[in-house]
Amino acid sequence: YGPTTAMSAAFTSCPLAVATEKSLGNFITKQAEQAQRNGQILIAAGDMNSYPTPALDHVGGEVTIRPECFVQVLSSSGAVDAYRGRHPYTRAFTYIHPSGSASRLDHIYILRPHGQVVDVLNAAVIVDWP
Repeated sequence: YGPTTAMSAAFTSCPLAVATEKSLGNFITKQAEQAQRNGQILIAAGDMNSYPTPALDHVGGEVTIRPECFVQVLSSSGAVDAYRGRHPYTRAFTYIHPSGSASRLDHIYILRPHGQVVDVLNAAVIVDWP
């Protein structure tokens, strides 16, 4: 679960949120390095409160893409967003705010070991499920 409002312009004004995000980024970087050394698949999944592509993953309100955002750290480690990998141009949202803004905050990232092929067979955003 990533730090809340990680994409808002005001996020960096909260020292605790910034420290939490940095700690999470350091943790995932170490885990990615360890997985690569050991030839293991790394999967990071959950509500990350950030997204890689505002044009596709967000509507309404102001956003800030910072390199320290959890999904940016995952991407820079070589991990791939399973949904975006299968649907590179599809707009989709997993959270709709009462104000009308919407974002795709929930993700499954996969870091494949060097030299190994790991296929994502399907990835979907399910809306209005019972």
